[in-house]
Amino acid sequence: MKKWDDKGFSLIELIIVIAIMAVLMVVLTPFLLNYVGEARLQKDEAALNEILHTTHIALSVDRVYNESHSTGIVVYINDGAKISSNSDVLETELQRLIPDVVEFESKEYKSRGGETIGVTYSNPHGRFILDPSWVDGEGDS
Repeated sequence: MKKWDDKGFSLIELIIVIAIMAVLMVVLTPFLLNYVGEARLQKDEAALNEILHTTHIALSVDRVYNESHSTGIVVYINDGAKISSNSDVLETELQRLIPDVVEFESKEYKSRGGETIGVTYSNPHGRFILDPSWVDGEGDS
């Protein structure tokens, strides 16, 4: 008679391992989803800061600064659309520097029913300040 070798795992051992993995997944999933949400928010804030720096570059051109500064500098950012501005010269320069559409991933910056982020630039002490706020339907393109 052939002897039965005990190679491998028993069914009970496999069920216990699967149960432990399921408990770990249930406990860790909310933490992982929170990290994903935070990463998306940080990516969107980095995109807004990139737009701020790009606006600094665009405003370094004298003709863009002179025309834009007289009207006040407001840049409209709508999820899934190109950047627009209340100044045609600034808008043209920004679209040249950032040719792609802006796409946000976080819940905080995703388009909320046609709302747009209106970014106003103020210049106290020779520095531009990014001040985003939600506006209804302004600057849609």
